[in-house]
Amino acid sequence: MSCRELKTTIGKHSVFARQWSAMQALDMQVKLLNTCGQYAIPFAEGEYDFDNVLQLMAGVEHTKLLPILKQFLSCANMDGERLDDTNFDKFFDGNLINVILLFAQVCELQYKEFFIQGRALLPKLKNK
Repeated sequence: MSCRELKTTIGKHSVFARQWSAMQALDMQVKLLNTCGQYAIPFAEGEYDFDNVLQLMAGVEHTKLLPILKQFLSCANMDGERLDDTNFDKFFDGNLINVILLFAQVCELQYKEFFIQGRALLPKLKNK
């Protein structure tokens, strides 16, 4: 995977994230799909809506979902600060939707190309 970057604004905060190394991306993709199953796919493809958010939150046990969300968010910087437990509330108090917006954008940064390539390749694999 090439090293792509995310530079955007979420709420009033500037956000920066870099694509993981191939090994880390593979490790996290397996964790994401094993934890969240089909609920994660719309986020990775960049094709999610609020119903997908609700399905993710209702369909995945919170003790499993929250660590995954934290791992995905920890690759981002907001206003130049790496996100972690010490500043999570500072950036997201009163703006929980921004947690999901950032999670979705990190998922897309990490995996959208994988899904595009995989879906393009799948018909070819079926015909062999």
